[in-house]
Formats: sequence, structure tokens, C-alpha cells
Amino acid sequence: EGSTITFNGPFGETNLNVDAVYTAKARLSDLMTDADKSLLTSSDLTDAQTPQWVDVILHMNGPLKNLLLTFDLDLEDKHSQTSLAYQKLKLINTDDRQKVIQATSLLILNTFLPPEGIGTSTVATGAINNLSQIISSSASTGLTNIINKITGDKKLNVDVKYINYNYSDPTLGNGLNRNILNASINKSYFNDRLIVEVGSTSDWGRPASASATSNFNLTGDFRIQYLLSDAGGLRLNCFRSSDYDVTLDRDIIRSGVGISWRKTFDNFGEFFRSNKYAEKQRKLQEQKMNNAELQDTTSAKKPAGTE
Repeated sequence: EGSTITFNGPFGETNLNVDAVYTAKARLSDLMTDADKSLLTSSDLTDAQTPQWVDVILHMNGPLKNLLLTFDLDLEDKHSQTSLAYQKLKLINTDDRQKVIQATSLLILNTFLPPEGIGTSTVATGAINNLSQIISSSASTGLTNIINKITGDKKLNVDVKYINYNYSDPTLGNGLNRNILNASINKSYFNDRLIVEVGSTSDWGRPASASATSNFNLTGDFRIQYLLSDAGGLRLNCFRSSDYDVTLDRDIIRSGVGISWRKTFDNFGEFFRSNKYAEKQRKLQEQKMNNAELQDTTSAKKPAGTE
């Protein structure tokens, strides 16, 4: 309400003065450290830990060709505005970077992320990883589509994964907070019997050792799998991987060959039955569905009053 869009001249000069609101239910206590919570009275702490309706306000201002997007956060119910928890929310509104982080978290996860030391608490790490899984999946799909269009090869797949993790060790003093970024490309050959994957993993963060700060090399790691059967259960493996070891604070290179077996199943009955039985059941189910569709089509074509 009250927003305006003004058309005057070229399309790029279209001027926006638009506000949009998304409402999420979140707890103000997620914005606070343990030290902050210790300063609250029992009633204020209970109030901060109770989910409340939070307005994520998006402001869109300026010409379309150079649009300025900004956020503001506020509570629908102002009964908590005198509390320390609400002051934390007001403080976020003075920091553009924090506003974007918190608005993104509220839009996707319906929760706040702690503004101090993001990634240093279990709750924050879990929220970051949930968000990163969504982004990683979208990035993998988008990059795969781009590679497929450029090369014209539909069998090329890109896989991107990001994980934030923590580890506490008294010998390290303040512990560590690290990040893993894995990127790889895989392709199948010979009727999908041979699968080749190349890529690498970059691991960085605190503590920063010389060997683990920058170890990204696209062809550093590889995995080759050959399916010994059409079903793909039994397969030969050959691999090389380089992973950061938290306890040793250095990279560990692993390589080898082996044989593995895998099976996908929805229940234990399928696990103990052969793949041929599962394929037979699938075909029977498809035949039943086709027969049902054919019967429905035939009934629809019959004139009224006929049998």
C-alpha cells in the first residue's frame, strides 16, 4: 500500500518506489549470545525465546536500470521493544550487511542467525549448512545446464557442495571454525557403465595452516567407477582424494582401488529380493496403470446409454 511505479520515457528509466513485506515467525533469543541472555530477567528471557511475527521489509527505490534494494526488520507486536533482545534487532537495522544476512535467513529458513560469530555455534552452523545445501543444489543444477549447453554433452554433470563445521580442542586454545568447498565434474561412458569424476576440495578457516589454506586443484582428486552389472550394484573403484585432517591440522592424501556393492531400496523386502524381481514388479505396476488409463479412455468415448 502506498507504493508507486512511474513510467516516463525509456523502459530503463521506469522509477520504482515500492515496499514489499514478508512475515516470518522467529525468536529474538537467536540474536543473542549466552552473555546477553544472562543479563535478561526470567520474563524477558521467556519472551525472547517465544516465536514472534517478524516483518521482513524490502524497499525497491530508483530507476529500473539502477535499482536500489534495501531491507528493514521489525516486529509486528511492539510489546518487546523495551527489551535488550529488541535492541539487538534495532542494532541489526544499522548494519546493511547484517540486514541482508538476517533477511535471507528469515526468507529461507524462518529463523534468525546470530550476528556475532556466525558459524561459531551449533545452531548457527546448522542453519548455515541448511542454507548452503539449498544454494549448492541450485548452483550444481545451474552450472550443469550451462556446461551442457556450451559443450552439447548431456552426460556432463557439475556437483558443488559447501559445508561449515566446528571442532573444539583445549590444546588449540580457541578451537576452530572451518569451511569445505567441493567442486567436481563427472561423466559416464559405455552405456553408463564407466563413470569418471574429477575435482577437488578446498578447506579453509581457523586455524590456518600453510598446507590447508589453499589446496584447490580441479584435477587433484578423481574417482573412476566401473559397473560390473547393468543394475550397477557391484562396481570397481579407483580413487585419489586430498582431505584436511582436523586433528593433525594438515592435508591427508588417500588413494587406492577396491570393489563395492550398493543397492537402493524402499523397504527391507526389496533389499532381500533381486533386482530382476523389482524390475518385474515395476513393469507390472506400469501395465496396470496403462490398462486403467485405456479403460478410462474407452469409457469416455462410448455414446450415452451404451454398455
